[in-house]
Amino acid sequence: MAWLLHDPSKTAPLMLAGLIVGGYSFYAVFVGTANGLREFHKQAGLDVTFATLRVAGLLGMATAGLGVIGVIGGWVAAVAMILLAAIAWIGLPDREGKLAASERVPVGPMLRFFVGVAAYLVLFNALMFVDSILIKRLTTEHFAANAPQLAAAVERVAPWASSVSGYHADPAVLADVQNAYYGAVQNLARLSYQAIIAATFVVFPLVSRSTFTEDKETTRRYVEVTTRYSLMFAMAISVVMAANPVDILGLVYAPDYAQLGGPALTSLALGNVAFSIFAIAGTILNGSGHTRSAIISAAITLVIAIVGNYIAITVTAGTDHMLAAAATATAGSMVIGAILSGLFLRRHLGSFLPLTSMIRIGLATVVALGVGRVLPLHGKLMTLVEAVIVGLVFLTVLVASRELGKRDLQAIRMVRAKRAKAGGSE
Repeated sequence: MAWLLHDPSKTAPLMLAGLIVGGYSFYAVFVGTANGLREFHKQAGLDVTFATLRVAGLLGMATAGLGVIGVIGGWVAAVAMILLAAIAWIGLPDREGKLAASERVPVGPMLRFFVGVAAYLVLFNALMFVDSILIKRLTTEHFAANAPQLAAAVERVAPWASSVSGYHADPAVLADVQNAYYGAVQNLARLSYQAIIAATFVVFPLVSRSTFTEDKETTRRYVEVTTRYSLMFAMAISVVMAANPVDILGLVYAPDYAQLGGPALTSLALGNVAFSIFAIAGTILNGSGHTRSAIISAAITLVIAIVGNYIAITVTAGTDHMLAAAATATAGSMVIGAILSGLFLRRHLGSFLPLTSMIRIGLATVVALGVGRVLPLHGKLMTLVEAVIVGLVFLTVLVASRELGKRDLQAIRMVRAKRAKAGGSE
């Protein structure tokens, strides 16, 4: 991986990070067990605890000044602690217990399903990071190819830098700077996906059960409801960022991050809405046994993302437009992936996101974006005010177009009532 990034200094951190992958693989077994048993409170509790431990480990090691290795070590420690907590809470299987013949599950089909889902997840996660990987690799190559010009520019601007501090432009470090700006954009753009990711854990067992019992009508209803609410909630978050990207980035990052990353946030934020739908669709396809279709849609999406980013980054490397170009290429591939996976859902299960919902939510998005772009509000406080206004405009259009109405409020109340009842019975 370090070779792919043109940066040998990444070898040790990547090796240590491998422990995170290994530990999380075992942790996922226990979380998946809780999900399969419909013990969502345990799953949520473990995930919240893990997130807290991870943040504490990262910030603690960074504050202690232990560098990249120390920060990754803090993450490894968080994985180890949450794995022990999961073992204690979920429990290990009883080795002495024997399953009845009726409870035994054939291993062969399970392994085939596992291999298919694993292949899908590899492609899915590669799609999340392919733009960053290509930015690192291709900009490193660009800076290396233009090293003489970079050295001359440094000599003109700060002729004392080389003799006093020993500074020399390192292509890998300069590429890291570009990736840092882009990483800030990714962190905010992915909030919409993070907001609906819990839906993937819930819809998987529901769809699995309804397809197993051949309840087609229930399956179609699950598909429509899940994709519709996911689109609304994800877009409600993303439209706020897309409407005022520079100032939104400026709320949590330094001014240079906001100025250089702002143009990329609009397209990447909206693209991650499509990615959210792509994730939901892939989960439903896997849960209904159509793993091959999920793999095909993920593979095609990844290839488009690779080709698009390669062209966009190569053409714009060294310019102020490179981050925005990469974000646009990534967003475009995500939109194609969402459409493709939706077609597979329509083909296999006879249902996807209702067309009327797409039109109404699209209209609400356009109106909210327009309002956000014309509001002359700047500064941290006014940016928050504008964010609230844009969000309210989005919701108002949804209500006015009858996309969001009493039936949705009733559904939310029913879910809350069921959760309260389940919590009281435990």
